[in-house]
Amino acid sequence: MPRREMIMLTVEKIYEARVRGDKQALSLFWAPNATFRIVASSGLGEVMAAGPSHPVEAVSELVDQFRFHAARIVDAVIDGNKAAVHMEIEVSAGDGPPETTELLDLWEFDEEDRVQSLQQFIDTALATRLAAGYSPA
Repeated sequence: MPRREMIMLTVEKIYEARVRGDKQALSLFWAPNATFRIVASSGLGEVMAAGPSHPVEAVSELVDQFRFHAARIVDAVIDGNKAAVHMEIEVSAGDGPPETTELLDLWEFDEEDRVQSLQQFIDTALATRLAAGYSPA
């Protein structure tokens, strides 16, 4: 399978696992020294896992805090081992209702098509508002 198609398939599988809340499946996609970061003001890290950190821990925390009800790829550009993916998601926190928002993910993959780096651009105002209503069990 050509690299471009493999990268898109990997991104699709990651978001399918994210919608299922399957932390174990999500942990399999990352390279050993991978990084994850939500690109936002430094204050966002006070209410949610914003990185930079290894994706397994950060994504696990985010799965607990934010439920993805649906995810759809709007558009994607792939160049070599890098991808820019525009997503539309339905997300909620706690018992709150789902809200629709958009993300822009910048991915970098290693030679084995594992995720080396993910930088995620989000609606920080929405994330902060949702996170304020979340309380861990």
